[in-house]
Amino acid sequence: MLVNQFFFLSKVILLSTLISFIIKYGLDNWILEINETFLAIFIISFPVITLVIILLVKHQRELSKWES
Repeated sequence: MLVNQFFFLSKVILLSTLISFIIKYGLDNWILEINETFLAIFIISFPVITLVIILLVKHQRELSKWES
């Protein structure tokens, strides 16, 4: 069970880092061009939060299968 939690945490960190790099190098210029910098926090955090929720639900389902 500890191994599953380690892999889950690794996935979250890896995918969050990947999304952050994509956003940093892809959306920064677009956000600055339209001068809507207050939207940056939502644009940057939304994919990471969504990813964490999806992986958490998936992880909970896997844990419930192991317990059954």
